[in-house]
Amino acid sequence: MRQFILVLLLIATSNYSYAQDKSGMVLNVENVTAIPYALITNIDRSFGVSSDSSGVFSIPPPELEQAKKWIVSAIGFRADTFQVSHSEWVFKLKKQVTTSAPTEFTKLKKPNKPIAIGITSQGASLRYGMPPNSNTELALFIENPKNKTGQLTGFNLFIGNYGVLKTPCRVRLYQNQLGIPFTEITTKNVIIFPYALYQWNHFDLSEMGLEFPKEGCFVSIEWLNMNNPEHVYDLRKSGGSAVGIGPSILLDSETIAHPLLFGRSNEGLWEKRNKLVWNRFHLNGYSPNIHINVVF
Repeated sequence: MRQFILVLLLIATSNYSYAQDKSGMVLNVENVTAIPYALITNIDRSFGVSSDSSGVFSIPPPELEQAKKWIVSAIGFRADTFQVSHSEWVFKLKKQVTTSAPTEFTKLKKPNKPIAIGITSQGASLRYGMPPNSNTELALFIENPKNKTGQLTGFNLFIGNYGVLKTPCRVRLYQNQLGIPFTEITTKNVIIFPYALYQWNHFDLSEMGLEFPKEGCFVSIEWLNMNNPEHVYDLRKSGGSAVGIGPSILLDSETIAHPLLFGRSNEGLWEKRNKLVWNRFHLNGYSPNIHINVVF
């Protein structure tokens, strides 16, 4: 009963903050606890928001009028589709059943020094921002030079010179199947908050227990849309043209052998950033400035 009252209080508080929006919450059906950083998207995945660290989300009126069904997903839970009314905005998800136990890494008395893999150049060429109405991912395939399983201990990305810092982004890992991101490797949220413009931002993930497969994997950065106006920038006010969410990222022309770069919005279909897609933004031949640190 106390948990249910807490849910109502959180939703009421969120409604007070965003009076024009509809607020709700994502919960674990088994113990009625909040699920943070869940994704709530419309059926055609053209719009999506994320719940915050307390499991609360909000959706603006235009999207409410157009969509009556919503897809709700979260790492470690089974995705589900909900038909909602004007009064029912509490979504409950079931835990995902795992068929294999995660790898347990043995702590060495003298651990090896981590090596950097991916785009490591200090220079950067182009800026790229994310749209404000979606949860957007960029996934870069990073090969494993050692051909043996390692532990991913750090994530690094070069932030552009515009955007909003300290907004939540998520790191996700995917298996490579025939050159396409496939099964997700991450089993829990890996949330980072970019902190500095126009430089490398480094994040220590050594306590997350992330496995880096011997065959390599896709490493993704996901911009989370919490429908928070404080996370949105609009350069049109100062004579620019960009409108986006969170920080921009820099792209570099550093050559990678057989580069595989994909993007998607709201967990929809992956699009390869090849000549047909990437050239729309005049970015063919560029890759996001992302690299990881791995201990073998």
